[in-house]
Amino acid sequence: MFSNTVKLMFMSYTHTILYTVLIYCVITVVMDEVSLGQARIVYKSPMIMKDGPSP
Repeated sequence: MFSNTVKLMFMSYTHTILYTVLIYCVITVVMDEVSLGQARIVYKSPMIMKDGPSP
């Protein structure tokens, strides 16, 4: 009885960790894509302006 309860708790704990890691990975990838898109839009013009004055 006790070992079964511990096993169930451990399994649910492992599943929770796995789901948390999976969700974290998805969110990180999505945020990276969004921030990369914003960075491309933001840094497109300053790079051109930066290249202008350079000899």
